[in-house]
Amino acid sequence: MNPTLPHPIFHQANTWFYSRSQPAPDRQELVSALLQLEKQSRQERWRFTPTDLHGTWRLAFVTGTLRSQKNAGKILGPGRFLPRWLEITIRYTPLAELDPDLDSDERYGAVFNKVAIAGNQLELRGPTELLTNKTVLAFDFTRLRLNFLGKDLLNRSVGGGLSRETEFFSLPIKNKVFFNYFWVSPEAIAARGKGGGLALWLRSQTS
Repeated sequence: MNPTLPHPIFHQANTWFYSRSQPAPDRQELVSALLQLEKQSRQERWRFTPTDLHGTWRLAFVTGTLRSQKNAGKILGPGRFLPRWLEITIRYTPLAELDPDLDSDERYGAVFNKVAIAGNQLELRGPTELLTNKTVLAFDFTRLRLNFLGKDLLNRSVGGGLSRETEFFSLPIKNKVFFNYFWVSPEAIAARGKGGGLALWLRSQTS
């Protein structure tokens, strides 16, 4: 079982990000806490189920990829919080919720990644698969929806999306984008991306 907000700085990040009622967390301390969680996750072999991820999560803090960290050096710094006016959320749901006739295997699901600014929304959707080690979640974005002032301007597959959806589950992991989740709790989730960057999402308070 993953710990719930195991370090005070995560509670501080959650409170500050949504209410600004206390000082912002120190970014270097936050990165250090994430790295410690990642190490602990490997040592104790933490695992999660797709159900643990279900719901909507708001991206709050990111670091660059390993390559960008190396190239940018001190310019990049220890990571950054996203501005509150930029709402980036990720939502995981079982396939059966979208269509009862779809595969009910809990390893398979769907992901919705939404970027919202001033009420305008860009949403990408696609399939997900929890790999056998139960920490790596592979995904692909195969459909796009663009909503402007409450009206859908686009809602279609992208980049050969329909065929990619069919091929997705048979592709090797090296050909997929993925997050390696090392912390999954009711309040927040954290992962390392394929490029090596770290990301922290907080449970959405608006979705």
